[in-house]
Amino acid sequence: MIQSAFDLVDALLDAGVPLVIIGGHAVNAHGFLRATEDIDIVFDRTSASESAMCDVLVKFGAFWIGDKVDPKTGLEFTHPVTLEYVRQITC
Repeated sequence: MIQSAFDLVDALLDAGVPLVIIGGHAVNAHGFLRATEDIDIVFDRTSASESAMCDVLVKFGAFWIGDKVDPKTGLEFTHPVTLEYVRQITC
């Protein structure tokens, strides 16, 4: 289980994924206070880094939330992260 979002960052760096932290944590690192509950990263996309990213996300049990809703629970269906998913996501 992830102790903090930075455990994920450490695992990504250990796996050789070149990345930068952006967003609230980057603002905080520069001495400004910004409340945040997530961590935003950007990584250099290559076949190797995408594969390493996927391996780490799978190890951490990452999933993505789909648009379809389960009529029994009223919650969106979740899906495990796959290499195909990592390769298709863009901002």
